[in-house]
Amino acid sequence: MSAGRRLARGALRALALLALAGCGVAPYQPLRVELAAPVGAPGLERAAEALRVRFPSLAPEPGALRMASGWERCTDAGWPAKRRLFAFVEPPGTIALVVEISYLRIDLWGEPEWTTPRGDPRAEREAAELVRAALAGAARPAG
Repeated sequence: MSAGRRLARGALRALALLALAGCGVAPYQPLRVELAAPVGAPGLERAAEALRVRFPSLAPEPGALRMASGWERCTDAGWPAKRRLFAFVEPPGTIALVVEISYLRIDLWGEPEWTTPRGDPRAEREAAELVRAALAGAARPAG
């Protein structure tokens, strides 16, 4: 086998390994707030009332145990940004929270654009504390 073929095969192997490594990345997981009792529509509405302090557009989906907000202006990120929240009930007594953040990116020669949304763990922890306070009698200690 020639040196050129060996080099080409080695490059193909390296690309295959990189592709496989990329497939092994775990998806973003929601922050779960475990509760002592099952959460129904009234509990979800109490949680929504508490979360509207940070996400005013938060609205439960009719007939479903989940809710979502629109993009909300974010003033505490140190750079122009926007956040949105998704919350849903997981049986038997867990509310899962996902907060996404997107930053305004300004190219030197291009138009301003929003970055791809990514998880915001700090805002999720803050949202979890709001939920725990709203449902204090139903919250289970972590861990």
